[in-house]
Amino acid sequence: MASKTLHKPAYVALILLIAFNVLLFVALGGMIRNSETATLQMMRAKEISAVASNLSKRLYDAGVALGGLTVTKSKLFSERFDKMIVSIPHDVSDLRDLIGQDSPKQFQSLLKVAELLPDTIKNMGEVRAMAEDSKTTSADKNYQRMLGTMQQNAQQIQQSLRIIAEENQELANAKIPTGLPGSATIKMLLLLGVSGNIVLGVAIVFLFSRVLRRKEQ
Repeated sequence: MASKTLHKPAYVALILLIAFNVLLFVALGGMIRNSETATLQMMRAKEISAVASNLSKRLYDAGVALGGLTVTKSKLFSERFDKMIVSIPHDVSDLRDLIGQDSPKQFQSLLKVAELLPDTIKNMGEVRAMAEDSKTTSADKNYQRMLGTMQQNAQQIQQSLRIIAEENQELANAKIPTGLPGSATIKMLLLLGVSGNIVLGVAIVFLFSRVLRRKEQ
């Protein structure tokens, strides 16, 4: 009878040990998943912000190169324009891969960029051809008309890219995601887990030892 009485607390301690480890595993697993999700979100936000900023800068630099080409007719500005333009489709493709429909504002801004860019690049090419023509000057009416259309579209694209970059900037610059437990919290849980396992393990060993001694007597 005494042996059965000792068995019960031993089994209770064993059940507590198992339950304690399961709960600890679930808690730590949840924290790790949250940490991984937050880290991936931050990396994605940084990449989106960087690509949008790079695309914005390339578009601006291409416009500056066209202006310089009109004034100087220098091949250096023509080469600078080519260097900027060639990377733009790749940046747009990267944004398509990174921005999902779960971010409606960013997605709509991306659609606007994708809609306007083909005509804008075409207009830039036409402006570039006119700028390279020795007869074209900045006062040429046809040149001014084409330049105005190009600049209007470019401004809308820049505004859309600014929205995309700003939407991701705060998260991209964050050091620790809001609500994510710090390393100190995780270390404390691990310490409690180890301590709890030791205490419950010792209790189980002690209780079963008493059971064995009673049986031997």
